Amino acid sequence: MSETNRHTLTITESTGLQLTLLSGGVGPAGAAGANGVDGAAGLNTITSATGSNSTGNINLSNLTTTSFTATNGTFTGSLSMAGDVLFADGVKASFGNADLEIYHHPTGGSFIKESGTGSLSIQGDSMINITKTDGEVMATFGPDGSANLYYDNAVKLATTALGITTSSIYIDGGGDITALTGKVKLGSTSQLQIYHDATNAYIANGTGSLLVNSATGITGDVAVVGNTTLQAATITGAATLSGGAAITGNTSVASGHLSLGDATTISGKIKLGTGGDLEIFHNGTDSYIDDVGVGNLNIRGSANLNLQKYSGETFVTCVADGSVSVYHDNVVKLTTAATGVNVSGVMQHSVYTVATLASSIGPTFLAAGMRAFVSDSANTLASHHGQTVAGGGANFVPVFYNGTNWIVG
Repeated sequence: MSETNRHTLTITESTGLQLTLLSGGVGPAGAAGANGVDGAAGLNTITSATGSNSTGNINLSNLTTTSFTATNGTFTGSLSMAGDVLFADGVKASFGNADLEIYHHPTGGSFIKESGTGSLSIQGDSMINITKTDGEVMATFGPDGSANLYYDNAVKLATTALGITTSSIYIDGGGDITALTGKVKLGSTSQLQIYHDATNAYIANGTGSLLVNSATGITGDVAVVGNTTLQAATITGAATLSGGAAITGNTSVASGHLSLGDATTISGKIKLGTGGDLEIFHNGTDSYIDDVGVGNLNIRGSANLNLQKYSGETFVTCVADGSVSVYHDNVVKLTTAATGVNVSGVMQHSVYTVATLASSIGPTFLAAGMRAFVSDSANTLASHHGQTVAGGGANFVPVFYNGTNWIVG
């Protein structure tokens, strides 16, 4: 230990420790021609080099200690610690002009706080991990690679060169998925795409069939509401269309039914043709197939064409390149043939009694060639006088009108 002057105390030690204490400045100069005398001794405290404000500058070099406590200090060089640096609750490690602060609040948790200008950056040349104290991973960030977010130590969201990947997306509450100009792409090669092109909305399928399924047994099944255009669609199960539905292309109802309500002036009809020329509907009382446009209404079949009651009872059968048969109570009564027609039973037009033949039909309605059947079962013999035909009792007699008289036909 040596004292070089009254203002500078230097303590040296063989291991390289040096402590320099600076006190007050040099005293006033001596008389002319004489050496200046030393100034008065400083206060019995460590003061700065420029004034006695109870502060001091301490230069530490190669200091090794097990405990170091400082009330206030400024380090202008590098400070290396081989042990822990402990800060009490609420005490901050401050960097810059207090722009960055690291501290622990006794009740509010721990903070890394950037309160100055610029941004807060966490940098690393390799993987950056955010983990729980027990090692459970919460997030990882790889340079030139993916960023991964975890749930219960399992990756749930990962970035890729194409975008992001995830095992599932769950939106709780009223959240939205918004893609202003992009597409929602599904499948290994984005076969299914959902998007809007600023004019129309699309569900586009590139491979296989596009199926809209509803669980068996639930109420409502699949409902299409509003003006809808279907292009080459297959509908499996019950489908309800509310509003106008335009079908373009081949559309198949594989099973179930297509249900429309009773027709009104604006809804409830199946309309076919550009102008809706062909209409199929039920108005609450009766069912109709209406051709309201130009042209003919043709009902065609590749083989037999049958007109039946819904229970299966036949009204009319039409055989391709063959006969047409007309039924009564499911029994054939008239059949066409290459030579004409065949009638099973009696062919009759109308049945009148002899006495009322002229008055029932009336001269106004008679025309040459009209045919009828007559019976005298309701008349006496006297009433037959003057009639062209005196009938056959309860039997029907065919007659025709030649323009003047009724003649037995």
